[in-house]
Amino acid sequence: MYKVMIVDDEMYVRNGIVEEIDWKSLGCQVCATAENGLEALEAYEKTRADLIICDIRMPKCDGIDLLQRLRDQGENVRSYF
Repeated sequence: MYKVMIVDDEMYVRNGIVEEIDWKSLGCQVCATAENGLEALEAYEKTRADLIICDIRMPKCDGIDLLQRLRDQGENVRSYF
């Protein structure tokens, strides 16, 4: 089962993605959610999510910065826009 992290600064969007998608039928489980890129980095260290669905524009650390920080840590990440 793939581990999925949802990252969005808007609580309703974040919760909507988690609750409205039948993750189990897709072979996935939501392992973490985060409000910004900094929280996502911390969560990633704990979960090693296989897939991160991330907002681009967020306070503190946006989605592009999150992607770059993961790459700087040596993670082999790809992005799809």
